[in-house]
Amino acid sequence: MIIQFLSDGNPLLNSIWLEKSGGPFNFMHSGYGVGAAIAPGMLAPYAYSDVRVLPNGTTVNTTLIHLHTPYYIVAGLCCFVACLFYCFNLCPPKKETSNDTNILEADKNDEICFQEDEFAVDSAPPYPKNKTQKCGKAIASQFKVLLYIIFPTFLLFGALVGNERVFSKFVFVFANEGPAKLSKDDCLLLTGVYWIVFALARVVTAPVSMIIPLPILFTIQLVGAWAMALGLYLGPATRTAYLAFTICFGLFKSPLFPTALGVISIATPVTGMIVFFVNLGSSLGASGLQALAGAVLHRQGRHMFPLLVMISGAILIFIGAALIAATYFYKKKYGSPSDMSTKINPDDENETDSH
Repeated sequence: MIIQFLSDGNPLLNSIWLEKSGGPFNFMHSGYGVGAAIAPGMLAPYAYSDVRVLPNGTTVNTTLIHLHTPYYIVAGLCCFVACLFYCFNLCPPKKETSNDTNILEADKNDEICFQEDEFAVDSAPPYPKNKTQKCGKAIASQFKVLLYIIFPTFLLFGALVGNERVFSKFVFVFANEGPAKLSKDDCLLLTGVYWIVFALARVVTAPVSMIIPLPILFTIQLVGAWAMALGLYLGPATRTAYLAFTICFGLFKSPLFPTALGVISIATPVTGMIVFFVNLGSSLGASGLQALAGAVLHRQGRHMFPLLVMISGAILIFIGAALIAATYFYKKKYGSPSDMSTKINPDDENETDSH
């Protein structure tokens, strides 16, 4: 279990896509925005109006939602998808045969070389029989990942997801109760368009990330998201301006999560340990920044919303630069997955030279 936690992850993406892994990462994560765009439509049939008359005679009309049924629907869909993934594990792997023994031997040697580099096995078999020894080697091999990658990854995804949640949670309130005083229909349009763009941006970024180097693309997205938050803060308080800056913010902001995973993957495979700190940072950052933003907006006013998004976006730029630097020095010192995949066995190299 510990060995799988330290070594399992996305080696397939690294072995096939190498430095182009940002493409499949973006495409896989595009479903998040699709679900967020569809969710309001699922809630609409379960909304109802609650009319109350206060002691002073004021009538308050509040729209409430019966959440139990939508939650059951979403839980059922999650269970269905989980069952599908479980069925995949029940399918036996297909055994491929080939008459070319040299290809099979080369593949075997490549796999052994990859395992030796990943687990830092010096003059030892790639699969030690002793589980304790194997676990110790796995932990030792991940120390360099802890040293270079984990800390900036934790901070990055905390700030990234926190910034994203603050925007998606409070943009409706800001547009409705802030300087623009937009109608509820316009605010619903604003949030709906944001999530649609959120999904489409990741699909569009998938082919783009296979052309532009991931560190450069990641930097463009970081600066672009911050610039759009700055525009929302300094721009006019009109429906058109809010819609334009929200669309542009979604275009830059949405691909940051999968692109960051791609930046990490060009230095080291995204193992279970890295995924753990990605999710830990995401959950802590989302809950912490939302609570902080809610308290600030309650005390200082709704007009503080774009300033909060802009400040957290600026912090995100510095943390993103730290992650890019960490992956660069990691690759420079330990090599990258693409370097591992090109290694061949010395005996095979000698045989090739002899031919």
